[in-house]
Amino acid sequence: MLNGVRALAIHPAEGKTFIRRFRVIGIATLLATAIGIVFAMQYAAAARTAGQPVTAWTAFATQAVPWYIWVLFLPIILEIPERWPASPGIARLAAANIVLGVSLTFLHLVLSHGILHGFDARPQPIVLDFSPGLGPVSASQVTGGLMIYSVLVGLTYMEHYRRAFEASALESVQLKAQVVTAELHSLRAQLCPHFLFNTLNSVCGLIPGDPERAELMIAKLSQLLRQALQTDGIAEVTLAKELEFACAYLDIEMIRYEDRLRIAIDVGDDAREYIVPSFLLQPLLENAIHHAVAPSRSLRSLELAVHLSAGTLVIEVRDDGVGLVPGALERRREAIGLKSTRAKLELLYGASFSFSVQNRPTGGVVARVVVPLRSATARADARDPQVQVA
Repeated sequence: MLNGVRALAIHPAEGKTFIRRFRVIGIATLLATAIGIVFAMQYAAAARTAGQPVTAWTAFATQAVPWYIWVLFLPIILEIPERWPASPGIARLAAANIVLGVSLTFLHLVLSHGILHGFDARPQPIVLDFSPGLGPVSASQVTGGLMIYSVLVGLTYMEHYRRAFEASALESVQLKAQVVTAELHSLRAQLCPHFLFNTLNSVCGLIPGDPERAELMIAKLSQLLRQALQTDGIAEVTLAKELEFACAYLDIEMIRYEDRLRIAIDVGDDAREYIVPSFLLQPLLENAIHHAVAPSRSLRSLELAVHLSAGTLVIEVRDDGVGLVPGALERRREAIGLKSTRAKLELLYGASFSFSVQNRPTGGVVARVVVPLRSATARADARDPQVQVA
């Protein structure tokens, strides 16, 4: 029984092909009907003018039946690009279509004249004698039939290769998405151990002198890891979600540096629902703390600001440290966190982003990321494959 069910099962691709061809035949039938009605009206008017009026049925049958027969041939014509693709050679393709075109044209004439005689609707005036009992056939009918066949086959090949091109383009996009997925996974795998090592190192430093703060930091780290797992496998999240993770990280650093770190966050509500790369803010914040707060014994300020500007989302992490000399600035840009951040931005946005780390005129350093505005609603409505980290 199960084998019988499997035998009757239709592959999804075959089902789509069947539906597409059924739709094409349905549209062709409606088109043949419309053409038949228009030509029937002209034929009836011409017959009435010539003093040989015909019934509406005769007029419609005479003009529509030949088109309906071409519709009956459509399943054969739609198979031609699959059976005889253009790639093996033009000569083979031309020979196959000439044979099939002539065969279908004469079969069309046989059927149309036979059906019209059955409806007692006289064909066109005789020019060439055809098989007895089938009525008159003209050379123009043969030529017209071959032309109709050529047009139908040409349109079929055009549609076939259009769909093949779209399928190839989609496959290329999916392959690119898989490559991006693998590279993002590599970047995240590189960054997460680095971040965890630094945090656990801070915990170890607190255990001998302040075990309570160390215990609190461990609890915050546990919370942070839970949030990280919630976004595991996702390349992009809303800014609101990314801020939750960043704030959880900053809670840990506030415990670690206590009265040496002051944090200010300025993010407009209108920016929170836009999409940003996941795990974007934490490396920027960690880098600023490492270079501005950790070496200093005095109070340092860290600012996280996000705002909209001319169709872009601007993210800035500023510190008021001593700043960096040119050589140190280059080394900071090549730090693992910022280097991975730049690579992630390149993978997700190509050339449609900017990322800079530079000294501030007022002292300290600012890391600035500018990405295109992408809303969560627009991404949900998009048809493009979504990139996810495995």
